[in-house]
Amino acid sequence: MKNLILYASRNNTTEETVLRIKSHAIEPLDIYKISETGDLNLSLYSHIYIGTGIYGGRLPYPVASYVKKNKVVLRQKPVTFFIHGLDSQDKYTKIVDQGVSRYLEGNPYESIYLGGKLDISSQSFIIKMILIEIANKNHFDPNKADTRKEEAISELIKRF
Repeated sequence: MKNLILYASRNNTTEETVLRIKSHAIEPLDIYKISETGDLNLSLYSHIYIGTGIYGGRLPYPVASYVKKNKVVLRQKPVTFFIHGLDSQDKYTKIVDQGVSRYLEGNPYESIYLGGKLDISSQSFIIKMILIEIANKNHFDPNKADTRKEEAISELIKRF
């Protein structure tokens, strides 16, 4: 059986990572945007990877909703979340747990923090202000912040 990557990407950081995985994958792999999965049969896959960013301190609704909808199959599979964001691993592990742990009860899923990239140029005024506050709190330039963890991304790519 092959692996599956499902992902949601608002600002293309997660999609960039997925494309890197795809270009380096040795084993067969299927990739779908969560919003385009249709009636995908998850039981055909040996391991399911779910990639996303964190927005407003939460998993995006489509990700949490997909996990809830498919919880019966996902409880029986190895599941790994790979997360892009600008704060620490601990913070994002807790956010993933808050978003999906009740649906994946009994499944010791994994969360991998990959860092993030900040591009405020295309954001609304309110979102820009929030992102600037996060950047200032973490001591990086909001206009060109890139906190992606290349080592963690490389280790994730090796799994494929």
